[in-house]
Amino acid sequence: MWHLTPSLDILILASTVAPAELIRVMTSFGLGQANRLRLGQAAQGGVLVAYVGVTALALIALRPSRSALGIPQSPRGAALYAAAIGVGVLAFGAEYLLGSMPVLAMGRQPQLRVSLAGNSATIPYLISILLVAVVEEVLYRGIWLDLLRGSLHVGTAYAVLACAAGYASGHLFFGGMALAQKFVSGAGFSLLMVATGSLAAPIAAHVSLNVIVFALARVQRTPI
Repeated sequence: MWHLTPSLDILILASTVAPAELIRVMTSFGLGQANRLRLGQAAQGGVLVAYVGVTALALIALRPSRSALGIPQSPRGAALYAAAIGVGVLAFGAEYLLGSMPVLAMGRQPQLRVSLAGNSATIPYLISILLVAVVEEVLYRGIWLDLLRGSLHVGTAYAVLACAAGYASGHLFFGGMALAQKFVSGAGFSLLMVATGSLAAPIAAHVSLNVIVFALARVQRTPI
């Protein structure tokens, strides 16, 4: 449980919404394809720094206990992580099906294609998106979910939806479909946190989702 006043809790929630979107917008303006690729690669590093920065400041302000963040005192079994990875696979499937709906509505056959910002299917990029996944889970499933359900006394269902919306807003730069896709996967990660009480579960699910996306992009070498 947190120990700040509700107004400060709300301020922390508001100040941690979509911390990386300004960086994505600022680095999207470039002349020439090569410049755009370089900016896209640089932006991913900035995204990681932004998420780490705001999450660290929130943790410093809140000084939560291990239990408040969903960090168990003893390690969880392999079954938890296997189930979490399964949720990550399901989240990828849900995002793909949602993205396929407009194509199906036009009577066309959807294709399983994945694009990465800056055409960066590289190992440093993989490390970056995995670290971002961990920090996003600490922020939205660790801090947000417990603040909403704890000191702000928001019902679990509404807290799950709010956390999903906050997580999705961090992908606003990629358009409306990305918002919808990330809202669905974010809701799944939040439900996983509620069901297990362990932050390790949504982290494992989110990491597995990002690994799948990266692996497909690596195979396809799809430019953005």
